[in-house]
Amino acid sequence: MKGAEPIFLPGRKRIGVLLYHGWSSSPQEFNPTYTDSTVKHLQKLGYTVYVPLSRGHGTQPDDLRGIKWENWLADARQHYDEFSKEVKRLVVGGMSMGANIALTIAAERPVAGVMSMGTPIFYRAHPLFVLWVWLWRRSQKLKTKRYWEPDKNIALKKVHYIQYPPESVHQTVRSGPWAKKLLTRIKA
Repeated sequence: MKGAEPIFLPGRKRIGVLLYHGWSSSPQEFNPTYTDSTVKHLQKLGYTVYVPLSRGHGTQPDDLRGIKWENWLADARQHYDEFSKEVKRLVVGGMSMGANIALTIAAERPVAGVMSMGTPIFYRAHPLFVLWVWLWRRSQKLKTKRYWEPDKNIALKKVHYIQYPPESVHQTVRSGPWAKKLLTRIKA
């Protein structure tokens, strides 16, 4: 998928910022062409910035099939371990599912700070809704995202999947309770 490549921007400081993108998105979530760039702003402040591409993303929607939350987390741990060798101190952050990953990494490893944007960990679902999601995720047919009309033009400019396998939504939902239970262990 054009534009879904990982981002690495060297900075003046020995402080790195490792950002994780959200579900069905790409690293360009932090470097959009239609608005201000988070990664370029951080680089101007002197930080070295790295935004890896999560497994199953940036190619085609079917590549999300069979990917588990634990796969994304294992990759994130590896990205942290590799990037932490390049910098003296490390800040982690993420958007949506990527924020759950960042919170989990911050609970497990030393970080200088953590940024959590649009983090899906504080939600309550009616038991019938939970049952519906459980049944719905078994569908093999790709679903197409629907956008609220005022946001549609911006949403369609993003480098992300417009279609997705329902089972991948379930993996994102699973990441929330995992990250939530680790919040008290974050020392940043």
